[in-house]
Amino acid sequence: MEMKQELNDRKKMMAQGDIAVITDIQRYSVHDGPGIRSLVFFKGCPLRCQWCHNPETHDPLPELLFNDELCIGCGACVVECPTQAISVVDNQIKTEKQNCLLKQQCVDVCYAGARKISGHYYTVDEVYEKVIRDRIFYDTTGGGVTLSGGEVLVYWKFAAQLLQKLKHGGIHTAIETCGYSPWNEFEKVLDYTDLVLYDVKHCDDTMHRRFTGKGNRLILENLKKVSDFNRPVIIRIPVIPGFNDTRKNMQEVAHIAAEIGAKEIHLLPFHQIGESKWDSTGKTYHFRNIEEPSKESMAEIKQMLAETGVPVVVGGS
Repeated sequence: MEMKQELNDRKKMMAQGDIAVITDIQRYSVHDGPGIRSLVFFKGCPLRCQWCHNPETHDPLPELLFNDELCIGCGACVVECPTQAISVVDNQIKTEKQNCLLKQQCVDVCYAGARKISGHYYTVDEVYEKVIRDRIFYDTTGGGVTLSGGEVLVYWKFAAQLLQKLKHGGIHTAIETCGYSPWNEFEKVLDYTDLVLYDVKHCDDTMHRRFTGKGNRLILENLKKVSDFNRPVIIRIPVIPGFNDTRKNMQEVAHIAAEIGAKEIHLLPFHQIGESKWDSTGKTYHFRNIEEPSKESMAEIKQMLAETGVPVVVGGS
C-alpha cells in the first residue's frame, strides 16, 4: 500500500512537471545538434516503433532490465531481493517483475552486470546541475544541450522549465522529437528551443500506424506548425529496410523538407545495436533478422534527396 501511494505521488509530480524519469545523461556528444553537447534521454514514448534501438524508453516509469546472457547464475540476487520476486526455476534465474519494487539490491550485488534499473527520477535543478558542468565545452564549440528520449514531449512541462533555465543561462538548446503531441503542449517547449530535430518515419498513414502504433497525421501537421514557428528544423529519417526505404516514400519526405525549408535532412541507417535491449526488456523484437542498409543504398538515397536542394547528411551531426 505504501509503495502504491509513493508511485501515485510520483505520477502526480510527473504530470505537474516537478520530476521526470531520465534513462541517461550522455556527455561529450558530437551528434544531435552542433558542437559538443549533453544529451538528456527521457523515458516514455507514445510510439512503439518496431525497430526502436531504445526500447527501454517506451514506458514512462523506471523498470528492471535483465540480460540473461550475462547472468552467471550465482544467485546473489535471489538472496537480496526483499520481496522474493527473484527465484531459480530449472537452474535459471527468473524475475516476477510485477512483484519488483525497484529497490536495486539485486542490481548492486549482480557482479556480472546482468541487472539494471532503467530510468531514475530527476528534478529540473538536478538535470541542470549535471549538464551545466560542461558549459566550457558548449561555449568553445558552439554546443549545448539536446533533450531526447524516448520522447521529450511526454514531459512537456518539465522540458519547458529545463529549456527555459538553459536559455537564461545562455546555453544552446535542441530537442529531438517524433512530433506526436498536442500542439498547445508542443509550442510551450518550442518557446525555449533553438533547434528542432524532427523524425519523419513514413509519409503513408497506414504504414506509419502499422509499424509504430500511431498514425502520422498529427506528426506532419505539427511539422508544418514548427516551421511556421520560425524554428530551424532538421528532418531525421531512420532508414528502415522494408519499411520506408522506397523511392516513393523518400521523394515524399524530400518534398516536405523542401516545402517547410528544412535546414538539413539526416539519414539514420537502421542498425542492430538495440537487439540486446529488446531481450533485456522481455519484449518481442520483430526486426531481429533485418539486415542493415548497405553504403551503396544509403548513397543512392542521399543523392536522390539532395536533388531538392536541401543538404543531406548520412548520420547525425
